[in-house]
Amino acid sequence: MSYAIGYVVYGIPYSYDIAKAIASNNKDEDYDVTADNADEIAENESWFEFRYSGNGEPPGWCGVVLDRIDECNNLKVSELNFQPSDMQKKTAEDKINNLPEYVRKVSNQADVYILWGSS
Repeated sequence: MSYAIGYVVYGIPYSYDIAKAIASNNKDEDYDVTADNADEIAENESWFEFRYSGNGEPPGWCGVVLDRIDECNNLKVSELNFQPSDMQKKTAEDKINNLPEYVRKVSNQADVYILWGSS
């Protein structure tokens, strides 16, 4: 049995659109990007971090991890970190600024996201 894990991150989440942009830039237009293989596109790129997901698409992002939510544990919501420090913002923004323009063009805005994976 698997359980959900939420990664609270500040930055931009990896997405299908990013996978298509990377494949297109790498001249792999014929590669059929699907939800099941989108994470494979960036495996050789160091711009995004990915975490394991036993079921479904692995969560990926360019930025910093602020906290983690594990569905098997009780937690106090007021103790979760949803606000990046100035240093965390700078670190994430430096990483994002190192992304190629063609990736930044199709990316979401930098913000706080909960990205879900599973054990």
